Amino acid sequence: MAIRIFCIEDQPIITEGYKSFIDQSEFLMWSGMSNGGEDLELKLKECRYDIVILDIHLGDLNGFDVYQNKIKLLTKVPVLVISATGKLNNILKARNLGIVGFVTKFITSLEFEQAIKKATSPPNSFFVSADLEGLLNDYDNNKISVLPLTPREIELIPHLISGKSSVEIAKTLSTSYYTLETHKKNIFKKLNIQTVLQLLHYAKEHELV
Repeated sequence: MAIRIFCIEDQPIITEGYKSFIDQSEFLMWSGMSNGGEDLELKLKECRYDIVILDIHLGDLNGFDVYQNKIKLLTKVPVLVISATGKLNNILKARNLGIVGFVTKFITSLEFEQAIKKATSPPNSFFVSADLEGLLNDYDNNKISVLPLTPREIELIPHLISGKSSVEIAKTLSTSYYTLETHKKNIFKKLNIQTVLQLLHYAKEHELV
């Protein structure tokens, strides 16, 4: 039976490329697509699929936010990130969030097909495309370092720079104001910054938003 794929991508030309290849594959089947906007929730509920492929740069949307706020809540199928960049911070964030794999858009058609098969087969352990294996292995073997922030602190950055008050953010995240302020204080201390504007610049520089 063919593996049914739902695609979340904001670039039509890339979406068409995926669809063209999937339609030609005897092992894969196109299920549907969304750019991550307002139609996503309805399509995730209506379509039948075995895997979601997700871009993490969706115009003004952050793919990780889309995963946490919509995909994760609406479906239990594996999610595979396909990104134009292979930044270590993004790879680690995907792994920490429970996403099954992270591959770049530079993989071949055969590698794409293999990644889909691997993502939908037990034991669903995290993997990356061949061009990223060395980077992740070096990190896991303590040969390179990454941001001095915890995964939770990284997750909070988009909220902290959103313009909302700490009270509003705490309510959105179902956490206490004091817990949020503690995280914020720790982030500022680790990054040696004093303002949210500095945090915004840091987040853009390290592709955290």
